[in-house]
Amino acid sequence: MATSSSSSASSSRVAIPKWDYDVFLSFRGEDTRAGFVSHLHSALCRSGVRVFIDEELPRGERISLSLEHAIESSRIAIIVFSPNFAASAWCLQELTKILEMKYSKGQLVRPVFFHVDPSDVRKQTGVIAEIMERHDKVYGGDGDGLERVKKWRDALRDAANLSGWHSSNGVESKLVQKIVEEVSSKLHRPYLDVAKHPVALDRHIQVVKNLLHTEDDAIHVVGICGIGGIGKTTIAKAIFNMIADQFEGSSFLANVREISRQYDLDKLQEALLRDIMGDKTIEVGYIQISVDLIRQKLCNKRVLLVLDDVDCMDQLRDLMGERSWFGQGSRIILTTRDEDILIAQKAKIHKVGELSYGDALQLFNWNAFRESFPTRGYPYPLLSYGFTKCAKGIPLALIVLGSFLSGKSTHEWERTLERLSASPGRQIDEILKISFDGLETHEQAIFLDIACFFNGKTKIIGIQILSHKSLIYMESNKIWMHDLLQEMGREIVRQESPKIPGRRSRLWYHKDVLRVLQENSGTNSVEGIKLDMLGPEEVFMDTKALRQMKRLRLIMFRNMYISGCPDHLSNDLRWLNMHGNALQATIESCGRTQPSIHDNGIADFDSDMLLDEYLVFKKISKAKLVRATNHFSDDNKIGVGSAGSVYHGILDDGREVAIKWTNVPYDVFGDRMFISEIKTLCHVNHKNLIQLLGFHARHDERALVYEYMNNSSLYNQLHNIGSSTLMSWNAQIKVAWENMRYFLFFLFF
Repeated sequence: MATSSSSSASSSRVAIPKWDYDVFLSFRGEDTRAGFVSHLHSALCRSGVRVFIDEELPRGERISLSLEHAIESSRIAIIVFSPNFAASAWCLQELTKILEMKYSKGQLVRPVFFHVDPSDVRKQTGVIAEIMERHDKVYGGDGDGLERVKKWRDALRDAANLSGWHSSNGVESKLVQKIVEEVSSKLHRPYLDVAKHPVALDRHIQVVKNLLHTEDDAIHVVGICGIGGIGKTTIAKAIFNMIADQFEGSSFLANVREISRQYDLDKLQEALLRDIMGDKTIEVGYIQISVDLIRQKLCNKRVLLVLDDVDCMDQLRDLMGERSWFGQGSRIILTTRDEDILIAQKAKIHKVGELSYGDALQLFNWNAFRESFPTRGYPYPLLSYGFTKCAKGIPLALIVLGSFLSGKSTHEWERTLERLSASPGRQIDEILKISFDGLETHEQAIFLDIACFFNGKTKIIGIQILSHKSLIYMESNKIWMHDLLQEMGREIVRQESPKIPGRRSRLWYHKDVLRVLQENSGTNSVEGIKLDMLGPEEVFMDTKALRQMKRLRLIMFRNMYISGCPDHLSNDLRWLNMHGNALQATIESCGRTQPSIHDNGIADFDSDMLLDEYLVFKKISKAKLVRATNHFSDDNKIGVGSAGSVYHGILDDGREVAIKWTNVPYDVFGDRMFISEIKTLCHVNHKNLIQLLGFHARHDERALVYEYMNNSSLYNQLHNIGSSTLMSWNAQIKVAWENMRYFLFFLFF
C-alpha cells in the first residue's frame, strides 16, 4: 500500500514519524521551573533524552508558531499540572494543542499531578473551579471566548483521565526516576517498517482506529481480514506504530502461522512476555506454563497485542486466551485470512478489499518509476494501465511487478505484458513467477533456499538484490518472505519431481524427508534437507541414507533422537545445524567409545583434568582473551545469542579468532553442554566447518575460541564460491552429529 495522495511526505509520515524532540515539557514556570521541572529536565537529559523546554519564552494569550512546531515535533508530551497551571491561558493553549497531536498523530501524553489532586483537574473542583470561573468572566463576553474556555475545560478533563504520575504520595526524586524510566522504555521501542509507499493506507488506519476505541477502558478485539497480499500486516504495523506508546506494554508478534510451525507456540509466548514485561531473560519451556505466566503477569496491565497472520484457534487459545487475561483498556489486533476465526472471537472486523484502480495505478507507478505518475512518455502510461489491470488491485502483486519492471526496456515491458495476458486465470501467480524468472541463476538459488529453509532466520548479507526487487524484507534483523512468494518458491521445487521427493533439489516437508531418509531414496539432485519436528521424536537413519546425495550443501535437523549413523556426507556440505537433538545412540551405533566424565556430569576444569584426546585444543587464559578483545569491548562484539556473545579478537601470536563467551549458568546441564561441544569438535574434520582452536574454563567462566571466518554472502557460503578443491571426507565426521550448531558460521548460535 502507498499514499492516498501523491505526496511522498505522507508516505514517510505514515511509515515512521520523524521527531525533532523526544519530550516536550509543559508546565507553569512560577510553580515548578526552579524545582521539580528543573530536576526532571536534568535527569532526562542525563539519560540521553532530547527535551524541549521553553526557557523563558515571552508569554501571551496565544502560543507562538515556534512553540506549536515544537509540540508537533515531539514524540512524548509531559504535562506538569501544578496548583496554578490552569490560571495561565498560555498553558491551557499548550494543553489544547498537545491533545490535538495525541488524537491526530498518536503523540504519547503523560500528566504529572504535582501537589494537585487529579480529581480536581478532572472534575474542575476546588482551586481549579475558582480558576476556571475567572476564565469564564474574562473570556465569556463573546461566542469565541466561550468556545475557547469550553475547549480548555474539555482538555483539562481529557488530560486528567490519562495514565500518569501523582506526586503527593512519595519522594520527589523517586517520582523523577519513575518518569525517566518510563520515558526511556518508550523511546527504546523501535518503529516497525510499514511500507515505502503506503497508498490508501490512511483510510484503513482511520477505520481500524475507530473500531479500537482507544479512549475507553473496555477490552476490545479487532480483526483485519482479507486475502493474501492484500495489506493486512501493513495496516496492523501502521496502527501499532501510532498507538503502542499509549499502553503500559505492547507486543507485535509477526508471522504467527510460520513461526508456530517452525518453533511451536512456546517461542511466541516467550516473545510476548519479553516484549510486554521488558525482561529479555524470560524463558519458558512448556506451553501451559506460559499460559499461566501470561494470565498472571498481564491481568493488571493495559497492553496492546498484535497477532499477525493467525490461522487456527490453538494459536489464539495459547497466546491471548480470554479477555480476562489482560488489564482494563487493553487492545488486541488480529490479522488473518480466515474470517471465521474472528467471528469466533467476537472481534470487530475490518475487511480489506482490493485497491481501486486509481490507487493501484499509483502504487504500481511508485515501484516502477519511483514517482506517482510516469514522466516517461508513450507507451509507458498505456503499458502501466495493462499491468495494473492484471494485478487486480492486490498490493503485493503491484509492488513485485513494479519492482521487477523498474529500469527495464520497452521491449521487456511489452513481452512481460504478453505473458500475463496469455494466463488470464492465473495472473497473480504468473506475476510472482515472472519476478523469479527475471533473477540470475545464483539469485534464484538464494530465493529458493530462503523459501525452503531460511524464512524467519537471522539476516545474512548478499541478499540485497532480492530486497530491492521486493521479494524479501527485513524485520528485527531476520529475513522474511511473504507467504505467497514462499509458496511459489516451494512449488517450483516440488515441480522438479512431483512424485519422487528424492529427486528434488530441496526437501523441507517432514513426510518427504522421512520417506527419503528411511527408504534411502535420495539422489544426486538433493542439495538441502530440513527436518523440523515440533516435539522430540525418534528418527531412524540408515547408514547409506545420505550416500547418494553427493551435492548436499545443507542439513538442518531439529528436535529429534536419531538412531543410526550415516557413513558418508557430501564434500560439498556447507551448513550443518543439529539443534536440540539427542544423539547418543548415533555415536554408539558408529562404534565410537565416548570419553568419560565425572559421575556428576561436570568436568573438573579447575584442576586442568581434560582427557588426553582433548588436549589437541589449547586451554587459553582469560588474560589472553581480554587482551585479544580489548577487554571484551563493544567494538569487538560481532554477535549476540541466547547463550552469550561472540567477539572478534587477535591472539598474542597474531592469529585472528572469534571468541564465544557464554553466560549460561554452569550447573550440571550447562557444563554438559560445554563438554559436549568440545567432545564433538575434537572429532570433526571437514574442510567446510570452522575449527575450534582452544577453550577457557574457570569457575563460572566458559569460552570457546574458533578460527575467524569473514562474513560472506549466503550464496557464496552455501555454494562454495571462491574455494579451492575440497579435502576428501574424513571418517571421523560420524561423531559430528552430536549437538552441532551452525558450525559454518557459528555467529548464529
